[in-house]
Amino acid sequence: MGVMVRSCAQVQIARIVRIAENGTSQPVQQPRPGTISNNETDSNADTCCLGNNFVVLQYTSRTAEVYAYDPALPVTTVPIVSGATAYDCPYSGITYILVFNEALYYGTRLDHSLINPNQVRQFGIPLWDNPFDPNHTVGIESLDLSVPFKTVGTKLLFESQLLRSTNWILAPTLTSQAKYHGILAVLSLDRFRLKREE
Repeated sequence: MGVMVRSCAQVQIARIVRIAENGTSQPVQQPRPGTISNNETDSNADTCCLGNNFVVLQYTSRTAEVYAYDPALPVTTVPIVSGATAYDCPYSGITYILVFNEALYYGTRLDHSLINPNQVRQFGIPLWDNPFDPNHTVGIESLDLSVPFKTVGTKLLFESQLLRSTNWILAPTLTSQAKYHGILAVLSLDRFRLKREE
């Protein structure tokens, strides 16, 4: 499983090699309020990766060592956090705060964010990412909110921003606060089919 880490200067593919309890990482530069960026779905990401459109709500005491598939590049230590981003609903005009737990925080080092669909689904939030499914529109659904995805080429994404207004509603949390071990997650299609048939 890989994590795409993209900056303005280069693109590198990375992977989590170790999660450390009571880990320390280099300080992550916080983005400016109002920064707007894309949130791309990425099932190859080991966990959600929060970029310049997220603010940290809480740091865990854990970090992840992330290495590029190019062995010449150094291992990077990234904090594991709970983070939030502001999503403006195009239908109601209300700003919702979307919360993602157990995510890697890159701050300004990542010019977009990566949302792992399986991490969202594991928490029980429906995320539809099959554009050919005649029964569902691509996006995230919950009782209180629908976040439609846009398509850009083969990418599915939605825009969000750092908090900048006071007219917002806290949306349902989209991932669990329980330790997420995406690198160890195994998908069982048989179990999925059984659940769908019930």
